[in-house]
Amino acid sequence: MPLPKTQVKDAKGGEPVPAGTYRLELRKITAVDKPGKEPRLDAQLVITDDGEYLGRYVFAMLFLAPGKNFMLKKLCDALQLDPEAEIINDAGEFVGQELFIGTSVIGVVEVEDAHTGDDGVEYEARNKVKQFISVFG
Repeated sequence: MPLPKTQVKDAKGGEPVPAGTYRLELRKITAVDKPGKEPRLDAQLVITDDGEYLGRYVFAMLFLAPGKNFMLKKLCDALQLDPEAEIINDAGEFVGQELFIGTSVIGVVEVEDAHTGDDGVEYEARNKVKQFISVFG
């Protein structure tokens, strides 16, 4: 069951949640296609486990290029989606949002340490989803 928006806490600027396994709900998926970067989908997920981290956001980058799209494949497997389902059309547009939003998965979440990216930008410590598992077992 989706959380009412009034219960969702924005974790931006906060400390990352501890590494662990959480029940997550997909809230938003955005197509990202920047010059010089690999095309990807950015997924926002919210923790729905009762407890201290209820409503906290975590994120996943889902690369689209063959050989780099393993997280997208894991998410599709966890959601039991047909691997032939079209989520990116021939024009490179994301058309599969309705297949994902509001669905629940189990996510293995890690904490990425603060670092300087390849682009020279300083990044604070943050969470990243490293694995998706079906809620159906």
